[in-house]
Amino acid sequence: APLDFFGVINARPLARDLFIAYARHSKHEALKDFFLSTGRLQDAGFLLLKESRELERNPMASKGSPLHGPQVRLVEQAHRLFAETKEHLFESKSAEEHAKLLRVQHQLEVSTKQAIFVGSSVSDTIKTCIVMGNERAAVKVKSEFKVPDKRWYWLKSCALATVGNWDALETFSREKRPPGG
Repeated sequence: APLDFFGVINARPLARDLFIAYARHSKHEALKDFFLSTGRLQDAGFLLLKESRELERNPMASKGSPLHGPQVRLVEQAHRLFAETKEHLFESKSAEEHAKLLRVQHQLEVSTKQAIFVGSSVSDTIKTCIVMGNERAAVKVKSEFKVPDKRWYWLKSCALATVGNWDALETFSREKRPPGG
C-alpha cells in the first residue's frame, strides 16, 4: 500500500513536493521510504547523514555513549547509498571517511575514558591526543587519515605550545627538518 501511495505522489509534481516538504519536518522514515522506493538514493543518503547529525546533537547522547553505534551505522548506510550512483563518488568517499573517523574517535573515548573526541575534526583529534600526552594515538590517526607532514608538524607544534611543554617542543624541532620551515 505505501508503494502505491508513493507511486501516485511521485507522478504528480505538486503532490510530491508538498509531501517532501511535509515529511522533511516530521516524518523522516516515510520520506526515506519514499526516496528509496522512487530510486532517489542520493536524497535518502543525505537524509541519513542528517539523522546522524541529529543523533550527535541529541542531549541524551553524551559522548562515549552507545548512541554512537547507530550514528556510525547511519553514516555507513549513507555511504552504501552514495556508492550505488556514479555521480556521488565524493559523497560516498566522504561518508566512508566520516564513519572511519567516528569509529576511531569512539575508540579513543573508550580508551581514555574522556568524552572529548567524537564530533571533532581529524586535526582537532590529533591535537587533543598530543595535549593529553597520547602521541601514539596521534600518530595512528595521522597515518590512518593520511595527514601530510606539514600539517602534522603544525598540529604537534601548536599542541605542545598550548600545554607549555617547551622541552618536548625543542626535542621535536630537532628530530628532523620541518617541511614548512
